[in-house]
This record gives sequence, C-alpha cells and structure tokens, in this order.
Amino acid sequence: MKHLSIISIALITLLTILSIFSISTINLAFAQYDNSECTTSSPINFQTTKNKYLSKLSKYQDICKSSVVKQLMFFVPTPSEYTSTLEISYELFSNISAFSKHNIRPLIVMEPTFYYGTLMSFQELKTGKFNKWINFLFERLTLMNISEDELGTIVLMPEVNTPLWNYDGASKQDVGLIVNNYSSQILKNYPKAKLTLMLNNLTFDPGDENWENPTNSPFTEYTKLITPNTLYSVGLQAFPMIGPKNNSKLNIKDPDEYLNIVNIEELAQALNVKSIWFNTGSFVSKYLNPQKRQLIDANQVIDQVKKTSTIAYQLKRKGYEMNINYFLEDKSKTKEETNWSLLDSKFSEAFRTLVKHNNARVIGLSIFDK
Repeated sequence: MKHLSIISIALITLLTILSIFSISTINLAFAQYDNSECTTSSPINFQTTKNKYLSKLSKYQDICKSSVVKQLMFFVPTPSEYTSTLEISYELFSNISAFSKHNIRPLIVMEPTFYYGTLMSFQELKTGKFNKWINFLFERLTLMNISEDELGTIVLMPEVNTPLWNYDGASKQDVGLIVNNYSSQILKNYPKAKLTLMLNNLTFDPGDENWENPTNSPFTEYTKLITPNTLYSVGLQAFPMIGPKNNSKLNIKDPDEYLNIVNIEELAQALNVKSIWFNTGSFVSKYLNPQKRQLIDANQVIDQVKKTSTIAYQLKRKGYEMNINYFLEDKSKTKEETNWSLLDSKFSEAFRTLVKHNNARVIGLSIFDK
C-alpha cells in the first residue's frame, strides 16, 4: 500500500507539472513578441498592389509591424447567364491571382444572388436551373490556370438559416439539394475543392422578416440531404448585438453568449467534418443618431477577441482544425450603421491581441475589409 501511495503522489505531481507546462507554453508564446510585432513573420510588401483587399490588409500589417493573416474573405454572386458568368470569373481571377502572389488564400462567399444584386429563388436553385453556369464559371477558372490550392475555401449558401434570402416556398431540407447542385458543378472542375457551409448562431424561419423570433431548430435540419463527404468544414456566424441607447432590450456582448458552439459541433459530427470556423467581429460603435449611439470601450473589445480565441481553442483541443474570420469593415454609413473596423488607434491593441492569441494557439485567422 505504501508503494501504491508513492506512485499515486508521483502521478499527481507529473500531471500537475504537465498542466503548468502547457499553460506556460501558451503564455510564453504570447510573450515572445515585443510591443511592435504581432507575429514572427515580416510584413508583406503591398506597395504596388491595385487590389483593394490587399491594400486594406497593409494597414492592419502597419498596426502589427508584421504579417498578420494568410487568408482574406470576399463575396461573389452566383452566375446565372453568359455575361454574368464572365464578369464573376474575371473578378475571381483578379482577386485569386493577386492573393496568390503573396501566398494568401481566399475565403470566397458565394451568395444566392444575381450579378446585379437581386435574390435568387431557392426553388430555381433546387431544380438546378443555374448549374450549367456554375460549371462554366469554374471551368473558366481552370482554363485561367487557377489551381485547387489557390482556390482556397468556398462558402456555399451563407446564413441559410435566416430570412436573408428568397426561399420562395422551398423547405429547410431543400437546402441540402441546393448545396449538392453547387458542389457537384464545382467538384467537376476541382475534385478536392474545400467547400463549406456557414450558419447563423440564431435560426429564424424564412417568413420572420423582422428577425424577431429565433427558433430551436437544429442546424442538421438544413443539411440532411447533403451528399456525404461533400463539405470540408462548417462555419458558425455570430456577432455581438445591441439596441439603441436608452431603448435597448437587446444587449449581447459576451462571446460566451453569442458564440454558442453546441449546435456547430453537433453539425460537424453529423457531417463527419473535422474543421470548424467562426465568422465574427466586434463593433466599436453603432447608430449614427447621437441620441441612439452606442460606443464600446476598447477594453471590452480586447476581452471579446480574447474570449473568441479561447472558445475556438476549446474546439481545437477536441481535435478540430479551427479558423476565425474577423469582420472588420466600417459600415457606419450604411443601413447597418455599425463600425466593425479596428483601424482606429484606440482599438489597435485589440487587433494586435486578436492576431497574437490566435497565432499562439495555431488557430487560422482571416479578415474581411475593403
């Protein structure tokens, strides 16, 4: 019994040392950069670029005095006829080739909209009406010598569990058939393309146009009919929310509340994928009217980016490849009236913290800004 007691004490001591070592390793990774650099990689020279996404990325590099990301998000519509297919192919080629020169990969969000912005009918997408144009688009990219690696990741049917799109009487289950239509045409040309689906953290029925009544529908209701092994990853979109000053019933600013990972982990298991990503951000101001305006303290934003990284790391420790896309566009002068940008000097430390924490935890980071 004495020997067993000694062995037990030794095991407990060893586990304690390993735990301390693990925590110390991460803390050391955070500490290895001085105040002027976020990563050990030198900043990329974008002085001659004409690409708007790379030009904006250079400003974030200036904050960090180093390279910051290896992936950039941008949006494209769905091709529907000859002219629009050509225009979309030119846009894709322009961005992808510009990114590739600097070893940056795209996160391409393909929205169910026509080239001029109107919404496509899910009923028509379900029937495969536009399949030949989707095929033509990616066939053109192969002829333009865009490789599978350069193609990056393609997001199909983003935010499909919201009233954002035109369901036109289609059902939730029909989403799987639409995804199959998109994916079959892409995979004809790029058999190993990385395809993904991004769902909103809160689900709303298509008829809930004011987004007032979130439902408890599981994400899997939208994916039951997706062909097995089609998707490489699944994404969770989740942002902090707040109502107008002095009239705010909505106040969700803690990532532990809006980044609910239960549903997305269940979806990853159901689809047998081992890669998860977040699309998120931190607003610094909301509403233009001074009587309604909400301002966020810089320390709150720093806390948000730290917690977001920590939540992603929880999934990484379960064996998932993890990536985070941070939405950084200033949309204060649009209908949204929200500034997501962290370029202002008051919030530069928040961006530096975002890069440092995810880099130290080996969590992929991409951004959207233009």
